[in-house]
Amino acid sequence: MQFPQQLKLVNESNRILVITPDPERPKSYLRFEPFGDEMDGHERYVTREVLQQPDLIKAIQRGLLCVEGLPDDDPMKSMLQPKKRAPKAEEPLTVQNVIFDEANEYKPRTEFRPVKVDPLVVL
Repeated sequence: MQFPQQLKLVNESNRILVITPDPERPKSYLRFEPFGDEMDGHERYVTREVLQQPDLIKAIQRGLLCVEGLPDDDPMKSMLQPKKRAPKAEEPLTVQNVIFDEANEYKPRTEFRPVKVDPLVVL
């Protein structure tokens, strides 16, 4: 079966993304404008060979870029799947106090105290 030789990469974020796919040629880079760019600068077509560069693979696996038009039975499909990251546990916000007091012979003592952040109310 023939697989497409040109594949479309899309920057789905709202940031400019610049990637140097070939470390041997640092002046050769791909620049992606933020998603929704009027001139379609958020899209680039690359060859399968370029797509196999480690920096591009990392960007795709981290979810920075999305590959469009890749058939399900393409052998590259599994390599280019975004990696699922475990959600970070919500840790309570704390402040660290270092206290020097006479009762502790002026040795530093650290206390962690929870911090509550109330939403800003505009009047």
